[in-house]
Amino acid sequence: MLSEVLPKLAAALLAISAIIAILMRRLRRTYAGLRASEAQSQHLAFHDVLTGLPNRVQFNDALDNALAKTRAQAGKLALLFLDLDRFNQVNDTFGHPAGDEVIREVAARLSAWLAPGDFLARTGGDEFAIIKADPGSAEAIAAFCQGLLLRVSNPFDVLGNQTEVSFSIGVARAPADGVDRTELARKADIALYRAKNNGRHDFAIFTEEMTEAVQNRQILERELRRALDTRGELELAYQPIYSAVSGSISGVEALARWKHPRLGPLAPAAFIPIAEEGGLIDRLGAWVLTEAAPRRETGRSAGWR
Repeated sequence: MLSEVLPKLAAALLAISAIIAILMRRLRRTYAGLRASEAQSQHLAFHDVLTGLPNRVQFNDALDNALAKTRAQAGKLALLFLDLDRFNQVNDTFGHPAGDEVIREVAARLSAWLAPGDFLARTGGDEFAIIKADPGSAEAIAAFCQGLLLRVSNPFDVLGNQTEVSFSIGVARAPADGVDRTELARKADIALYRAKNNGRHDFAIFTEEMTEAVQNRQILERELRRALDTRGELELAYQPIYSAVSGSISGVEALARWKHPRLGPLAPAAFIPIAEEGGLIDRLGAWVLTEAAPRRETGRSAGWR
């Protein structure tokens, strides 16, 4: 009986061992795949897919840690917000794949300019942020920003075409401008806004005067919204348009004016940009058209600015 049973038991044991070995191998592969997938998910949670740079989540964590170190060791740091100027034109002209390539190249150029200890992140579509430890004097920060602007302004080769992209940079410093992440980011954003208002392709280092300017702009926006609701303060001035052929008046141009109760008469240059940024330009345009041309009249034109 043993001579007949033992070979069969041995064969069965070998088969079971082979099955167990196969199962163990598959389990190891599955476990390795899960570990790789978990590592990839962890990486994607804290990194930008397009550039491989840290994303906003990791940037916020890094800034919190840097500020905590600044508070504990009485150190200094500079927070830089960088925003590509009119990047939508690249996407509209060459397409989004070309825009993605420009973003990757911008990230590479910025990374090459950083010093050891600096932290670069992509925080939005065309937005980057830099944490610069031990930034030095205002002059040193200005030189660093000028170097960034120069590097990024070099032409890009996009689908065989040369195109240029520029940056605007806003800078806030700790502890001079605060040691809280939210407050420091707010001030860097205000400085970025100033750099864009200066004509773009520029940088600005935060000063308290900028806060006052932003607050005044916000007040004007609220007052313009109120003026559009009441319509008692807005009026039109008409400028004739002459025909170059006949020399006679061929139409009129309607020019918006704002009789501000506190600041007096305001020209369009003082409030049209505020209307555009505050999302009020369509309402203002509709009011001008209603006032200037309540009925369609053949042979006349009405415009506004």
